[in-house]
Amino acid sequence: MANGILVRGAMTIGPIHLGIDFSGPVFGPALVQAYLMEDGEVIFPRIAIHEDVIERHRQDQTLWREGHSYDDEERHLNNLLRQDESGLHYIDYLRASLSELDGEYAGWIEFLGRHKTLVESGLADSPNATVRRKYSWLKNYHNAVIDENMANLEPGAMTEDGDPWEVLFRGLRIEA
Repeated sequence: MANGILVRGAMTIGPIHLGIDFSGPVFGPALVQAYLMEDGEVIFPRIAIHEDVIERHRQDQTLWREGHSYDDEERHLNNLLRQDESGLHYIDYLRASLSELDGEYAGWIEFLGRHKTLVESGLADSPNATVRRKYSWLKNYHNAVIDENMANLEPGAMTEDGDPWEVLFRGLRIEA
């Protein structure tokens, strides 16, 4: 995103051949499944997760963090994944980035600001309707994350600088 490049893809689970010393060739049913999913289902810039990955994680305790119950795992996944209206899971990078960036909210707010600028530029500068629809989806995703955070604010919550969080978040919404 920092370089203005958006990606889309799919994550699957299953057999894949990576070649001797992981040098290729790469092939196998998991790669084909990921390719077909990305090509046919992943229209918008996001990384989709095949339902087999979700189910395998639910059933295979070796995929869980040591000492975690499935409830622990599910809470963690709920912070990393989002599900669209068709039931497709995808990586919720905007929400998940909150816990990954330095400076707690300050780093996250800066990241959201850069994301907002990227989406607004894409909406304004893309002559192709198909590309604009992708930026429109990003706008809705971006604003949904902002709205969720605004809804979880304590009434009157202020930043360290004394600014209302609600005003800060409202300024990060994309209105274009």
